[in-house]
Amino acid sequence: MVKKKRLKLKGGLVLETHLHGSAVTHSYFIGSKQLTRFEQISVVKLAEKHRLPIAQFAHYVGFDLSSRSVCAKLLI
Repeated sequence: MVKKKRLKLKGGLVLETHLHGSAVTHSYFIGSKQLTRFEQISVVKLAEKHRLPIAQFAHYVGFDLSSRSVCAKLLI
């Protein structure tokens, strides 16, 4: 099962993330037009890139932060 989330950024830019088990892919959109191809990236790097709190962003994307192993992998 793939969890899809869309996060509105500045200037009408939308970040869409797909959670595939423990792998995250992301792409940018403006309206319905896709600007970039989906690329795999770690949640930590993506949160740092957009200057978002890692724990909140990981929870938003769909990670279960009640699991100690997940928190250890995300270095939370």
